[in-house]
Amino acid sequence: MLFESSKKWLNSQNRCFVCEKRNLTSYILEYRNGYITHFTSYGQQRLQDIFNERLH
Repeated sequence: MLFESSKKWLNSQNRCFVCEKRNLTSYILEYRNGYITHFTSYGQQRLQDIFNERLH
């Protein structure tokens, strides 16, 4: 289940638009405690809050 705070990072296909901008396939799984867990074309990654895009 997606939290409201992560939904703003998704496009209409439930993909992370930041990853998509970098030509990665990404589905956000969960946002919790400032971290987003999602799958990319490199496998599962736990990323720092993507409000800070340079970490993503």
